[in-house]
Amino acid sequence: MLERKILCVFLLLSTGLSIDLSNKAFKDYNAIKEIAGIHDIEKSKSTPPSTTTQKWYINMVDPSRKDLPKDMGDIKECPSGSQICGLTTIKLPGSDSEEITSEIFSFSSKLVPQFKEEDDGKLSVSLKGANWGDSTLDAVLNLKCTSDDDETLDATFDYSSLKVNWKNKLFCKDQKAGDGKNKKDHKDGDKKEGDKSHDGWGAFTWIFILLVLALAVYIIGQAWINTSRVGSSSDFFNELGDASVETLGKVPEFVKQVVTKVTGGADRGGYSAV
Repeated sequence: MLERKILCVFLLLSTGLSIDLSNKAFKDYNAIKEIAGIHDIEKSKSTPPSTTTQKWYINMVDPSRKDLPKDMGDIKECPSGSQICGLTTIKLPGSDSEEITSEIFSFSSKLVPQFKEEDDGKLSVSLKGANWGDSTLDAVLNLKCTSDDDETLDATFDYSSLKVNWKNKLFCKDQKAGDGKNKKDHKDGDKKEGDKSHDGWGAFTWIFILLVLALAVYIIGQAWINTSRVGSSSDFFNELGDASVETLGKVPEFVKQVVTKVTGGADRGGYSAV
């Protein structure tokens, strides 16, 4: 019980400035980063003679993902720097009429999220003090673990507080990364490509290091053989310098021969294919 209280106090003092999935509050949720991206909730109702639609956008940020937006600035009418953005639009009768945006709600990234774990395993993320005209708005995201593959995402708003109830198996602590289904997620593929890139660079580095060491051993060995009968340290260093210059002078010619053979082989291969 004491540990839970300490955890809650720590989470409430978190100083992150966005719903950042790398925040320590999410450290026990193994698959949480697979939920990264902008998620939306839309509700429409008939308001004769018009139709009113309210749409909420929630940006769950994973800083390591370069393929996902860090900001909602690309969403029309949403202010830049919003963690949560809400739009109310009105459409008048007639298929040619455009939607008119009548209300814009924004929970800025300047608002510090507060995290709290409930006894039932639910994790709540709260944002307080968003300005909307003369009013202030609060928002709370209730992230609930579920064993079902289908997620549920619902929002209620009374013009003073936004309450989002979100159920997804990615919010389960025992969920393994990679098991969740998220159509926006490409992390595993990106990771595999990144691993291949690092493996290739590592092999090249080791080959380069071994070649340099072999070259150094060859030069030193050649100088030592040439001065073994004399035994003078000054003669050894003179021979070492001469051997280094002679060996390095052969490197360009060696590289040229290798390039010629490789290029020539490639040209013949292309010709044969034709």
